[in-house]
Amino acid sequence: MNALLTTEIKNIDKENMFDKIANLYKQVESSIEICEKINITFKSSNINNIVFSGMGGSAVGGVLLKDYLYNEIKIPFTIIRNYDIPKFVGEDTLIFVSSYSGDTKETLSIYKKAKQKGAKIISITSGGKLKEISEKDHTYAITVPSGMYSPRCALGYSFTIPLITLMKLGIIDDKSLEIEETINILRVMSKEFSEIEKPEKNPALILANKLFNKLPIIYSPEPILASVGYRWKCQFCENSKVMSYNNYFTELNHNEIMGWEWKKFHDLNPIVIILNDREIGERIQKTIKITYSLLNEENVPIEQFWSKGKSLLSRIFSLLYLGDFTSFYLAMLYNTDPTPIKKIETLRRILNKNIKY
Repeated sequence: MNALLTTEIKNIDKENMFDKIANLYKQVESSIEICEKINITFKSSNINNIVFSGMGGSAVGGVLLKDYLYNEIKIPFTIIRNYDIPKFVGEDTLIFVSSYSGDTKETLSIYKKAKQKGAKIISITSGGKLKEISEKDHTYAITVPSGMYSPRCALGYSFTIPLITLMKLGIIDDKSLEIEETINILRVMSKEFSEIEKPEKNPALILANKLFNKLPIIYSPEPILASVGYRWKCQFCENSKVMSYNNYFTELNHNEIMGWEWKKFHDLNPIVIILNDREIGERIQKTIKITYSLLNEENVPIEQFWSKGKSLLSRIFSLLYLGDFTSFYLAMLYNTDPTPIKKIETLRRILNKNIKY
């Protein structure tokens, strides 16, 4: 196992991504405090659908929330990650407009069009143009702390704030106990995953070593863990600066599984990570077990991880957290600063010069 020293991490991790990941539970705690100070006066009886708009890391909170509420929420919940809104958006729509920077072109476009349709808008941002126009229009603008550098570092806010908002509106049941358990589990896991002096006791560091010089492919069951697998993929791409891929059970078994017969794919050194949960139905569990055996026949290395915790929320975040820390340690093994996203920033600069929201 490649050893990492605290001094090496500090030299590579110049923007201190480590602390941002380790303090995720503090973001959840802070979100509770933020929501306590905000009084949303929308009537749930006038809300017939929910939309969550965002891009990149600012969208992940909504994607996770939609999956988490899949078996509970009684009205349609749609994710938008582009410049346009569906025609159904109107006065009966509650729309969360999420942009950590407040200057994301796609999200600003969505805000403008949702405002024109008379939708009930709640913006989640640290500032920028989104906060400016929200305050000017007297729509709800929930401000989160700045200084995270990237929206992927602010997941605790982008997930928890809309969750608590839906609770306060009475659209979903109270989740206070689940949130409390999740905070406690994340606090314990943060300590466990921060252990580098004894790497053999750190599951995230162990996995990072197994992924070194390999192509991570994350498979997770829909709907509950689909967004968690997606988060893993995004974190490998942004933090570790490696190509990664994800797909979902059981859809992958109707098409993608045939691609493993392409022998040249093995030249890319793929490794499969299966994310699993004890509450996933028996039919899907059997599918996962069979898929596992079929991949074994192709001599594909496989790592399977099970969620921890009692509540669904804690189980989702326990797996998500393993991925966040693993992506960080993989970046360290590649001697790569996880924070900079140069290609994304270059794209933004060009868009800012050429596109109006």
